[in-house]
Amino acid sequence: MDEEVPQQIVNTVRKMISLLVEKRYSEIVSWTNGNGYPEDQIAAAIVDHDVTVVYPPDSFYPSQIDVVRIDNTCSQEWSVAFPLWTIEEGESDLSVELTCTQGDGLVCANIDFDTIHVL
Repeated sequence: MDEEVPQQIVNTVRKMISLLVEKRYSEIVSWTNGNGYPEDQIAAAIVDHDVTVVYPPDSFYPSQIDVVRIDNTCSQEWSVAFPLWTIEEGESDLSVELTCTQGDGLVCANIDFDTIHVL
Protein backbone atom coordinates (compact mmCIF):
# COMPACT_ATOMS: atom_id res chain seq x y z
CA MET A 1 0.00 0.00 0.00
CA ASP A 2 1.31 3.42 -0.95
CA GLU A 3 -0.61 5.66 1.43
CA GLU A 4 -0.67 5.81 5.20
CA VAL A 5 -2.99 3.41 7.02
CA PRO A 6 -5.84 5.44 8.59
CA GLN A 7 -5.73 5.40 12.41
CA GLN A 8 -9.32 4.17 12.48
CA ILE A 9 -8.21 1.04 10.57
CA VAL A 10 -5.27 0.50 12.96
CA ASN A 11 -7.64 0.78 15.94
CA THR A 12 -10.11 -1.62 14.32
CA VAL A 13 -7.37 -4.20 13.67
CA ARG A 14 -6.07 -3.83 17.26
CA LYS A 15 -9.56 -4.50 18.61
CA MET A 16 -10.10 -7.47 16.27
CA ILE A 17 -6.76 -9.02 17.25
CA SER A 18 -7.60 -8.53 20.93
CA LEU A 19 -10.92 -10.35 20.49
CA LEU A 20 -9.20 -13.19 18.61
CA VAL A 21 -6.41 -13.54 21.20
CA GLU A 22 -8.98 -13.61 24.01
CA LYS A 23 -11.18 -16.10 22.06
CA ARG A 24 -14.16 -13.75 22.28
CA TYR A 25 -15.58 -14.97 18.99
CA SER A 26 -19.21 -14.22 19.88
CA GLU A 27 -18.20 -10.58 20.41
CA ILE A 28 -16.66 -10.52 16.94
CA VAL A 29 -19.97 -11.70 15.48
CA SER A 30 -21.86 -9.06 17.48
CA TRP A 31 -19.41 -6.30 16.59
CA THR A 32 -19.65 -7.15 12.88
CA ASN A 33 -23.45 -7.46 13.08
CA GLY A 34 -23.12 -11.02 11.83
CA ASN A 35 -21.60 -9.81 8.54
CA GLY A 36 -19.23 -12.60 7.65
CA TYR A 37 -18.01 -15.65 9.48
CA PRO A 38 -20.12 -17.11 12.28
CA GLU A 39 -18.53 -17.80 15.67
CA ASP A 40 -18.03 -21.53 15.07
CA GLN A 41 -16.19 -20.96 11.76
CA ILE A 42 -13.85 -18.40 13.31
CA ALA A 43 -13.01 -20.82 16.13
CA ALA A 44 -12.66 -23.76 13.71
CA ALA A 45 -10.23 -21.88 11.46
CA ILE A 46 -7.90 -21.32 14.42
CA VAL A 47 -8.36 -24.79 15.93
CA ASP A 48 -7.84 -26.47 12.54
CA HIS A 49 -4.59 -24.55 12.11
CA ASP A 50 -3.52 -25.84 15.56
CA VAL A 51 -2.10 -22.54 16.83
CA THR A 52 -2.45 -20.18 19.76
CA VAL A 53 -3.10 -16.61 18.63
CA VAL A 54 -1.09 -13.97 20.53
CA TYR A 55 -0.64 -10.21 20.36
CA PRO A 56 1.81 -9.13 17.65
CA PRO A 57 4.83 -6.95 18.44
CA ASP A 58 4.25 -3.18 18.42
CA SER A 59 6.16 -2.96 15.13
CA PHE A 60 3.23 -4.83 13.54
CA TYR A 61 1.11 -1.68 13.58
CA PRO A 62 0.61 -0.39 10.91
CA SER A 63 3.35 -1.97 8.75
CA GLN A 64 1.73 -5.44 8.50
CA ILE A 65 -1.77 -4.17 7.75
CA ASP A 66 -2.62 -4.28 4.04
CA VAL A 67 -5.30 -1.72 3.17
CA VAL A 68 -6.92 -1.13 -0.22
CA ARG A 69 -9.51 1.60 -0.74
CA ILE A 70 -12.69 0.26 -2.36
CA ASP A 71 -13.81 2.50 -5.21
CA ASN A 72 -17.41 3.11 -6.25
CA THR A 73 -18.83 3.25 -2.74
CA CYS A 74 -20.87 6.05 -1.18
CA SER A 75 -18.74 6.07 1.96
CA GLN A 76 -15.06 5.41 2.56
CA GLU A 77 -14.56 1.64 2.55
CA TRP A 78 -11.41 -0.41 2.70
CA SER A 79 -10.44 -4.00 2.19
CA VAL A 80 -8.14 -4.83 5.12
CA ALA A 81 -5.92 -7.89 5.47
CA PHE A 82 -3.41 -8.81 8.16
CA PRO A 83 -1.57 -11.89 9.40
CA LEU A 84 -2.12 -13.25 12.86
CA TRP A 85 0.72 -13.91 15.27
CA THR A 86 0.95 -17.21 17.10
CA ILE A 87 3.08 -18.81 19.79
CA GLU A 88 4.00 -21.59 17.38
CA GLU A 89 4.95 -19.54 14.30
CA GLY A 90 5.44 -15.90 15.23
CA GLU A 91 4.01 -14.22 12.16
CA SER A 92 1.58 -16.86 11.01
CA ASP A 93 0.38 -17.83 7.55
CA LEU A 94 -3.12 -17.52 9.05
CA SER A 95 -4.63 -14.28 7.78
CA VAL A 96 -7.77 -12.23 8.48
CA GLU A 97 -9.59 -10.16 5.88
CA LEU A 98 -12.14 -7.48 6.73
CA THR A 99 -14.17 -4.88 4.89
CA CYS A 100 -14.29 -1.68 6.95
CA THR A 101 -16.40 1.45 6.54
CA GLN A 102 -15.21 4.74 7.98
CA GLY A 103 -17.18 6.15 10.88
CA ASP A 104 -16.99 8.95 13.42
CA GLY A 105 -15.55 6.90 16.29
CA LEU A 106 -12.17 5.44 17.14
CA VAL A 107 -12.93 2.25 15.19
CA CYS A 108 -14.66 1.73 11.88
CA ALA A 109 -18.43 2.10 11.82
CA ASN A 110 -19.19 -1.14 9.95
CA ILE A 111 -17.00 -4.18 9.74
CA ASP A 112 -17.53 -7.33 7.69
CA PHE A 113 -15.44 -10.33 8.78
CA ASP A 114 -14.77 -11.60 5.26
CA THR A 115 -12.47 -14.54 5.94
CA ILE A 116 -9.83 -16.14 8.09
CA HIS A 117 -7.61 -18.48 6.11
CA VAL A 118 -4.12 -19.77 5.43
CA LEU A 119 -2.23 -17.77 2.82
